[in-house]
Amino acid sequence: MPQIQQQPYGVKISLTGFLLQENLNRWLLTFENELEKLDESVGVFIDARDLKPIPEESREILARGKKLLQKKKIFRCVLVYNSDSAYLQMKAICNDTDSEVSDLYIDSRENPNWEKKGHLWLVTHCEHIIRSA
Repeated sequence: MPQIQQQPYGVKISLTGFLLQENLNRWLLTFENELEKLDESVGVFIDARDLKPIPEESREILARGKKLLQKKKIFRCVLVYNSDSAYLQMKAICNDTDSEVSDLYIDSRENPNWEKKGHLWLVTHCEHIIRSA
């Protein structure tokens, strides 16, 4: 089941293994409760480096989670991945939700400072800063 951690910049979500529908439904309720505690100006950092292929029914639940961000007026989200399939699946979910959330995708295989870059982007909201990180 995905893990949620409060962070100074907002919330960090760790997506690992296979995301089963029953686990994701429970997680979505927890996620919604955690979002209620946050300010609108925070960001979300998603660590999907250990994510396995996502079943179709689980994608729909993740899309509902993405829509919760827009409802809460959280408009910055970082997604870290290390497989092409995780990237393609998560990008499709983000594109399908038609949200106003701005996403930054970081391939940890090509960016050894992936965590620093993601945090900087969430905190500073500056694109040029992460290029030099």
